[in-house]
Amino acid sequence: MTYAQIKQLALRQLDEDPHDMDEFGDLLGLYVNEGYQTALIDHVKPREVYTLKTDKDGKADLSGIRVRQIASVVDSKTGFNAWAEMDSTGETLHTAVRDGEIKLTALVTYTDMTGEADEPRLPSWAHTALADYACYRYLSNGNMAKQSKAQFYLQSFLGRMSQLRPQAMGSVTTMHNLYTVTDARYVR
Repeated sequence: MTYAQIKQLALRQLDEDPHDMDEFGDLLGLYVNEGYQTALIDHVKPREVYTLKTDKDGKADLSGIRVRQIASVVDSKTGFNAWAEMDSTGETLHTAVRDGEIKLTALVTYTDMTGEADEPRLPSWAHTALADYACYRYLSNGNMAKQSKAQFYLQSFLGRMSQLRPQAMGSVTTMHNLYTVTDARYVR
């Protein structure tokens, strides 16, 4: 679904006239993007891999990259993991690799949807959950009856989010010959 379709669905779920998008569009858009960021940060946890060059002090420039957290840093030359940390501004990566190249795997953020044709970077079956979140936020500002109805939409959103799996979940590190000899009677 597109950003516009998600807002239209939320408007229909709220029993409002879909032609009143001018009146509700900005507020629903804010709520849809809030739900989108919640889905990304708490449930999908998107990862991207970047190849970066380091200088003589082991610093790499992160400007223009939306890094939230470092998952791993690998020295491209040796293939081994390397120590690394971001500075407080998130603009520079300090690493033990000097004058080299590293592969940074990082948890990233995506920008909010702004264009009407934008699509969320979620599985298509989870797009309706963003409309549920927008309905929840809209109704939670109302009277007790609306707040009670808002809980239904919150539970619907959370149910869909519990079905999402983070990127890289279930990946394993393969170790060879770790348990080649398991018989206690084996003697060298």
